[in-house]
Amino acid sequence: MTLEFLKKVLPEGLIVIARPAATKGYVQVVCKSIEDAATQAKKFDALGKDTYFGLGSLIEPFVMEMRNGEEVKAVRVGQNISELKCLFIDMDVEPGHPKKYESQVAAVTALRQFCRDESFPAPMIVSSGGGIHAYWPFDKPVAADQWRNLAQAFKASLAVYGL
Repeated sequence: MTLEFLKKVLPEGLIVIARPAATKGYVQVVCKSIEDAATQAKKFDALGKDTYFGLGSLIEPFVMEMRNGEEVKAVRVGQNISELKCLFIDMDVEPGHPKKYESQVAAVTALRQFCRDESFPAPMIVSSGGGIHAYWPFDKPVAADQWRNLAQAFKASLAVYGL
């Protein structure tokens, strides 16, 4: 199931699978294919660790970036993203919080209303543990610069609905 899901939402190329590090930050593994990414995700899961994946394929395994006056390796940064293959939204749940949803059901209900009102296709929905992630896969990958423009317009549409 992991492989099938990743193939729907990820472009081919270098893909990042990450998990929280023991102290701070993340352990990031750059995989050469979606199949390798699915295998790595299963390894992190077997360790009982939260597992994350970058939705954009990378141009290079890492780039050098200046941070606090020092040159450091950076992986999941905008300048290193080649293509993306979906739009997505992260909807957080925290009862009583004014900017979050009361429940996953409330988040899904709001999302479904947006899709109905805007004649938008139904997304793939995944529980994120503390909320939901929704994905709208494309048939083909889109260059990062083109995707950013599309994502800004999508974000503006979602904002009208308070999503």
